[in-house]
Amino acid sequence: MTFPFVVGVYTFGLFIELLIVPVLVILGAILALAQTDKKYHLVEKILTRIMITFGSILILFSIYMFVTDFGEFAKKQTIYDFYIPPLLTFLYLPFIFIMMVFMTYESVFVRLQFFINEPKLRRFAKIYSIFKFHFRIKLLERWASTLSLEDTSSKNGIKESFNRISKMLSIERNPPEVPIREGWSPYIAKQFLLSKGFETGYYHPIGQQEWCASSNLINLSDGIIPNQISYYVDGNETTAKSLKLMLTIFSTESAIIAHSKLLSSVKTLLEVALGIDLSSDIKVAIIGFGTLKLTHLEGKRQHKIDPLDRDLW
Repeated sequence: MTFPFVVGVYTFGLFIELLIVPVLVILGAILALAQTDKKYHLVEKILTRIMITFGSILILFSIYMFVTDFGEFAKKQTIYDFYIPPLLTFLYLPFIFIMMVFMTYESVFVRLQFFINEPKLRRFAKIYSIFKFHFRIKLLERWASTLSLEDTSSKNGIKESFNRISKMLSIERNPPEVPIREGWSPYIAKQFLLSKGFETGYYHPIGQQEWCASSNLINLSDGIIPNQISYYVDGNETTAKSLKLMLTIFSTESAIIAHSKLLSSVKTLLEVALGIDLSSDIKVAIIGFGTLKLTHLEGKRQHKIDPLDRDLW
């Protein structure tokens, strides 16, 4: 940071500056254009040397002026110019953070009117959320996303929704052990395919007794509507009952690549989740559109692994 500042302190005369700036802009534009095609390699090489030469001259000029005219640099105004920009940036960051927190709370409070009809209860929920979450806006948004499944018709119901979030956090920090015959710990199952790029969101309720965590759709091809694959962990509050990979084929031209990704992901999932290898029957079913544990749903290809059917593998 110091060296660029020193270089910027010393400048050429106004006429030279007015001449240099447009020339450098033009040279920079030509250099960028030359880099787009190998046939302009010679032009790129020449322009790069010109830019390096100019940069070296500028550095030598600044060093010379720094040594021979140190008084111009060692002024009170120079110290201000050096420290004020980073200081203002440092002071600006808390403002950005506070604004982000404020906007998040404002967004959540607007959504509360769709889940809490009683104004007094809505006011209670707002105040309680501020004391409960403070600056933890991710937890605030997570709480708001569960309100559609909560009883928000009373204060006790609203308090219970907050307590449920705290309980979920506690379980996530210390995932319970789940016998393999019952399923998996959902918080461990979420990480089964991290090495394959499947990063899931929170394990959260989607019904009275149904919970789920899902990954983002991973694109497997180019085009307007690419082939996609995703990973799902389904179960109840304490246990993941099924692990699911879903492949959606839109482009048949790149279907082989998509199925290769599915095959590789299923292989990893079987090894990590059940400790077994990929059988030839499953491999044929995936590549050859077989029927072994596969369901075709409007172009969606689903492969479901159920711990209760472990003997099938």
